[in-house]
Amino acid sequence: MIDENSIEVPSLPTLDRRAFAEGVVAAALLNGAVYGIEPHHFEMPEAAALCRVRRTMPSADAEEIIEKMISNEGLSREAVDDFVGLVIDIAQRENGVRHLVRDPATLDRCVMKLQQHARMRETAAQETEAKQRVFEAAPGTTEWISARLDYARAITETTSSRFSIVKQSKSFASALDATLDRLKSLQGEKRIGVDSPAFPLLTESLFGWRGVIVLASGAGIGKTTLCLSAGFSAVAADPEVCLVFFSFEMPTSTLIARTIAQIAKMDERMLYVGQGIKKNADGFALGNDQQKRLNEAVEILRRLDHRISIVGNDEIGSVGGVPLDDPRGSCAALEEIIRRSKMRSGCRRAFVVVDYLQVIPMRTPDGGSEWQSDIDRDRYAISGLCRLRDRMGIDDPIVVISQVTKASSANTIGGDLRSIMGTASTGYSADAAILIDRKAADTDAEPDPSAPVDLLVKIAKGRDCMIRRTIEMRFDPKTTEIKETK
Repeated sequence: MIDENSIEVPSLPTLDRRAFAEGVVAAALLNGAVYGIEPHHFEMPEAAALCRVRRTMPSADAEEIIEKMISNEGLSREAVDDFVGLVIDIAQRENGVRHLVRDPATLDRCVMKLQQHARMRETAAQETEAKQRVFEAAPGTTEWISARLDYARAITETTSSRFSIVKQSKSFASALDATLDRLKSLQGEKRIGVDSPAFPLLTESLFGWRGVIVLASGAGIGKTTLCLSAGFSAVAADPEVCLVFFSFEMPTSTLIARTIAQIAKMDERMLYVGQGIKKNADGFALGNDQQKRLNEAVEILRRLDHRISIVGNDEIGSVGGVPLDDPRGSCAALEEIIRRSKMRSGCRRAFVVVDYLQVIPMRTPDGGSEWQSDIDRDRYAISGLCRLRDRMGIDDPIVVISQVTKASSANTIGGDLRSIMGTASTGYSADAAILIDRKAADTDAEPDPSAPVDLLVKIAKGRDCMIRRTIEMRFDPKTTEIKETK
């Protein structure tokens, strides 16, 4: 982060909105945030240089960026110091850099302002050029008539660009063109969403993991394990995908330990306490085979470091700094973490997991903490995640783990969307709903909690080419391994 005390901040006059927006976005760029901004959107040459450097160095810290602005962009130390001082001054007017960079809604407004002004400059230049052509052409000629038409069109575009910040409904023609562009971009692909080769049948049925997917089951039958496995498989298969795993239930260290055990195919208890033997040179009470598995798992995780973000309940509140239902943006805290993860990794897509729906901290729409019912709270949480999906991109998956109703506590959910906290509407508002149930046992005896569990994974609801079907899987609690069997 920028050290606000390390650079002298000049006293500045009141800035216009465009200059203020440039300073806000520049502060975010220095600290590693912001998508959708291009160098030509800036009027200040130092800000444009900053944007060019950040695009080539997505993981660099502010000090490295400043040095590159001097060495690569031909700017003087004095000019860069004055620019950074300006940026800090503007950021402090927004209650400090740390708060500012974590408020994606403020950033989005400022980015929109810069894009609007860049469009205004572009259309103004087109208007000037068209006007000049009118003067140069002989009146009454074809060139003169064409220039007059271009001039009229340019004036219309210049005027409309001044009001483009007001969001208007798309015409059918523009929506049709956007749909055709998306269809063309998908031509030649095997699927729409993200591939997860560890679960080929489930991935094929979903036509790729994408959109808001609610995954529900009873306790202890592998829903978190399934999500972790699918996410790591997606990351391993595609360098353009990063994994962002949020847990509102478990701390980060617990999630990482579970991940290590899963990749190493080890009993999680053994990972914590060893095998009851003397510690080896690596500091673990494990035999050679188990230690080798552990080392290989750790090496895999280290290689994927920049493409994995595992955020536990002990970190979410302090990282985002914005309540999930803050009016400045839907799920703003989660969105900012996803944004940073993409920037840090350079990945185009994110496989997002939210664990789990019923413990996401949510305020009521009027700012209170008391909901009329759990169903109302869950609906509101899902609607916020759907808005987050729309901002991220509809082809990125947000897998939301959910518990089943109390009436289904015996892990028999019946393949009904009402099993998701007792209401079908929660499942219907998502893009897909997956229900996990134990396969019926041949005996009435109490099942061994440490024995492998045969599962029925039912896609109960799906949109856009998804296939509703039931897939058989097996979950081994000892090795935390889950895989398709049919």
